[in-house]
Amino acid sequence: MLLMVQLKDWQTLVSLEESRRHKLAAFFSQPVSAHEVPIVEAGIADLLAINKQIVALSEVAYQEAADGIRQLNNARRAAFAYEQGE
Repeated sequence: MLLMVQLKDWQTLVSLEESRRHKLAAFFSQPVSAHEVPIVEAGIADLLAINKQIVALSEVAYQEAADGIRQLNNARRAAFAYEQGE
């Protein structure tokens, strides 16, 4: 999933997130045995760390997209003003 964010492949990211959500729900639908707890804890810690990276990179991409939209809107306004003779 982290790679999909780095590649800005948002459709694949959404698909992977949905798949991961279903797999996690299925996994946690049954109790974890005592000897599995450390392994599960480590896995959860890894997921949380990856999620933080995904969120941070997604926020950067969101800001980049928002900046691009603002620039496009400013250019449109400038073109419109020019056409109006302002």
